[in-house]
Amino acid sequence: MTFTAKLRNKEGYFESCSVLDPRTIHNKKQVLKQFSKFCKSRYKESDEEVLNDLMKQTQDERILNAIDVIQLFINYLSKRVRPQTIKAYLTHVYGYFNYRGIKLTSLDMKSIRYPREIKEEKFPLSKWDIKQILDNSNFKRKTLYLVLLSSGMRIGETIALRKKDFDISGKRIM
Repeated sequence: MTFTAKLRNKEGYFESCSVLDPRTIHNKKQVLKQFSKFCKSRYKESDEEVLNDLMKQTQDERILNAIDVIQLFINYLSKRVRPQTIKAYLTHVYGYFNYRGIKLTSLDMKSIRYPREIKEEKFPLSKWDIKQILDNSNFKRKTLYLVLLSSGMRIGETIALRKKDFDISGKRIM
């Protein structure tokens, strides 16, 4: 029995992923399309040509240059998508590199730098903001917002309330 050497390209990669969920395959295609755009803009070559160039190098050069390509891809993505999304994208790129024969270990990945997500400082609404929201909402929404404001409940808790949850026997509704 003889085996024919299978050409390791994008089509073969997606064929090997055919057992995965269709949404996962769709995500992989979208990410590799972004990678292809990056290669065209950065190297003026297709992603296939970039990976073929990497494969022609020695193992050590290949790993170092692949890490450089990935870092540049991260920099490219950082202007387009959120930092959390970049990490998800890269799992697909690593899988594709691995399929193509560029074996990157977790040790190799330690030199890669990801952008940090800038966290917004949270602050409470002012009385003026609350008044603006209430003035510009319909009656049902106003009622909902006033219940949320006065009780401190979350919206899911408020929406889940039923008549039997209220005690109206006293002076104040509980």
